[in-house]
Amino acid sequence: MYEDADDAVASLTACGSPHYVAPEIISKKPYDGRKADVWSLGIVLFFMLTGKRPFEGRTFESLFHKIRHQEAMFPTFLHQEAMFPTFHL
Repeated sequence: MYEDADDAVASLTACGSPHYVAPEIISKKPYDGRKADVWSLGIVLFFMLTGKRPFEGRTFESLFHKIRHQEAMFPTFLHQEAMFPTFHL
């Protein structure tokens, strides 16, 4: 998890595994590292619930486009209560 003593400092460093990186990091804009970590946690929870990552692409460009512009689609077999924590991170 991102830790910084100064809450007002936004990061400009692009980091993270491609499938787990937050949209604001892809956009190359200043971002709050804690919020980016929460996004990545949501991806991990999605994977734990479904066995798949919410966004896939043949290239990084395609993957990053989906992360920035598409919503994750949960499989219909999942109960709504299982999805709730992931959507509300």
